[in-house]
Amino acid sequence: MNFELLYSDRIKQLSPSPIRELLKIAVKPGIISLAGGNPSPDTFPVKELKDCFLKVLEKDWKRILQYSPTEGNTDLIEIIKQYSRNQGINCETENILITSGSQQGMDLVCKVLLNPGDEVIVELPSYPGSIHTLKSYQAKLTGVPVDQEGIDIDILEDILKDRQKTGILPKFI
Repeated sequence: MNFELLYSDRIKQLSPSPIRELLKIAVKPGIISLAGGNPSPDTFPVKELKDCFLKVLEKDWKRILQYSPTEGNTDLIEIIKQYSRNQGINCETENILITSGSQQGMDLVCKVLLNPGDEVIVELPSYPGSIHTLKSYQAKLTGVPVDQEGIDIDILEDILKDRQKTGILPKFI
């Protein structure tokens, strides 16, 4: 069966993930790739992680092997709340959402904030994963070059002044 016939219009217009394509190359013998952001396995603190895992497993295995709330691990949320308060930030549980990584966080932000055709200003160059996610939500991307200090503020300011005249501002930067 050709499952592509079932795809939504939004998904049909996407190209393959550039990161996924790079990672296919990165696993080939003899390749030393920095493309996927994969650190050397030699740097992993395996013994320390194993010790921590076993300690937690012995103490609380009945709870940690179960599903956690979709908002994230409740213990971690409490630690984040306390840390935030120590930094002078009043933060409640409903203000925190734990994600499995930046890519999931980006996807959730887009899902909540973007409508097809909304403009998003991005740095040039940008993280390919974020560009792919923005395109999947049919955002209109406007690139702004970067220099040694980050996004070119003068160009960004010109774009924003131009958008203010039209009354249609970018959804986010």
